[in-house]
Amino acid sequence: MKLFTLLLLAATGSLAFADAPDTPPPAKAKPMTDTPPPSLKKAAAAAPAKTPDDALPEPPPPWRISAGPQWRQIGSLNFHGSPQAGLPAVNVKGNPPPVGDPGVVGNRTYSDGYVKTDVSGSSTTWNWGYSNPAQAAGTTLSFHASGTILTEQTTSRSLNTNWSDDPSGAGAFVKLESPEMYRSGSIGFGTEFGYSLTYGTSGNTGEAFLGSLLSDLRSVSITDRYDTTGVVVPLAPYAGTFNGPGPVISNLPASRTTTTTGDSLITSNIASTLSSHLTTNLHTFSFGANAHEEIGQFRVGASAGLALNITSWDGSTNEDVRNPATGAAVQSWYSHNSGTDLHPGFYLEASASVPVTERLSWVTSGRYDWSGSVHGNVGGSSFNLALGGWTLATGFTLKF
Repeated sequence: MKLFTLLLLAATGSLAFADAPDTPPPAKAKPMTDTPPPSLKKAAAAAPAKTPDDALPEPPPPWRISAGPQWRQIGSLNFHGSPQAGLPAVNVKGNPPPVGDPGVVGNRTYSDGYVKTDVSGSSTTWNWGYSNPAQAAGTTLSFHASGTILTEQTTSRSLNTNWSDDPSGAGAFVKLESPEMYRSGSIGFGTEFGYSLTYGTSGNTGEAFLGSLLSDLRSVSITDRYDTTGVVVPLAPYAGTFNGPGPVISNLPASRTTTTTGDSLITSNIASTLSSHLTTNLHTFSFGANAHEEIGQFRVGASAGLALNITSWDGSTNEDVRNPATGAAVQSWYSHNSGTDLHPGFYLEASASVPVTERLSWVTSGRYDWSGSVHGNVGGSSFNLALGGWTLATGFTLKF
């Protein structure tokens, strides 16, 4: 029975397997390959090819700083010199006899008497006196006086002490250029800031004054004679008074004799030299706009803008007076003054540069400035300095 059961189960299982449909064998897996599907191939063909540089951002435009030496025309200078020298005063003074003009009523004092006006104030007087009997001879009464007379003859002239100059000098500059702010085609635009310092000096030396003084000192003797006709002349010595009374004579001498003796010449010759100097330190601050273009290896540019000029000046004059015959120093004057002036202006500039390395280039430029005028005084002299002129500069530019 047991065996029968097993056989039955076996037969049943065989039938089940026989009646079931055939199951296909599992499909074989296709081997993996790197070939993309056709759709991906078309997308890849439409996309542009990438290079290694496409992964890097474009560098920003660089700042530029330039520096170097320069030569600059400071301006046009007009200097007006004013000499102080003049002919010296002569220490010797004349001492003429105190007898006045013989034709004018007055008070006359002699070495041996006097004839003065009296209370009447008329041309006759009793206010007279004499001391020596020899003075009275007949109808004539003589009086004597002596002294010195100084005569002077001068020649002098001031020479032209005005001069002019176009001062210029060496200096240095530094300029900072902003990155390019705008571009139109091949031309770029930006701004710039600059500073420069220029030192200049001007001077002149020349004859300022020539003078000659000739002084002639002579001794003089005077004899005045009075007419005493009809007059009883008292015996010497006699002294009349202002209020009188007394014998009356004329206040005016009837005649006068003048005798000069000796000849003492005093000569004074002088000449002066005036030296004038003006030193300037010109500080210029600039702000402007520039345009530039790359032409091959060269970079050319032009700029324009405003400038602020600060001028520090120092002036001096020195006048030496000497004896032209001997060269000996007689006198001297020295004057000094200084100041600082501020003047706005504007400029135009052209430049060109050529690279030396990737970041460094050599640059040269020419510039013209317009500005105001500096006025100043040095002692009695004065000057006017009109600022403006050309600047030539060269140096190096660094990109950063």
